[in-house]
Amino acid sequence: MTRRFPLWKELKRKDRILLCEISLLENEERYAEAAGLWVKQKRFDRAVENWKKAKAYSELGSYYFKLRSYSLAGENFVAAGQFLDAALCYKRLKQLKRAAEYYVAGGEYATALPLYIRLKAWNEVIVCYTALGDHYQLGVLYEKRKEYKQAIQEFSLYANGSNTQKRQLRDEAKEMEGVSRSMIRAGIRYAAILQHREAAALFFS
Repeated sequence: MTRRFPLWKELKRKDRILLCEISLLENEERYAEAAGLWVKQKRFDRAVENWKKAKAYSELGSYYFKLRSYSLAGENFVAAGQFLDAALCYKRLKQLKRAAEYYVAGGEYATALPLYIRLKAWNEVIVCYTALGDHYQLGVLYEKRKEYKQAIQEFSLYANGSNTQKRQLRDEAKEMEGVSRSMIRAGIRYAAILQHREAAALFFS
């Protein structure tokens, strides 16, 4: 085959030249390069064979994604460490938990957050809010879980962010303290902004 290659080139038999070049690349185990040439020939089956041998997971992921074979695309994107691409695949498959996990793996906490909320996976929601530094939403979530100490801590961190945020918590507390079912929530906010007398009055009323 090698001896015939110059002759084909001289005869400008481009198709045979290309096939010969592919054969040489495969013999040298340069599978990724061979796959690229198979793509030019539109022989995607042979390209896939070579990508697999080359462990070219990114290329395999992209190929399967174009075919809308999202499960195979996702598997290969994960193997390639392309977690955000994998997350998109699993989101299209409506596998929201896996999609959210790979968004987190890719550092996209803001994108994972609504998926975890939809799944009611509250521990994971806490992880996302923590990564995003959203102390207010953490306070609200801990409050709903009746983890009041943690709620006070998070609202306190929120209040320390600016005078405007501290004033917001004070205004919320004033509004809530007049409603019996919201008295604990008001007390939590007063405690967070160090108005302990007001907090105590609500907690022990």
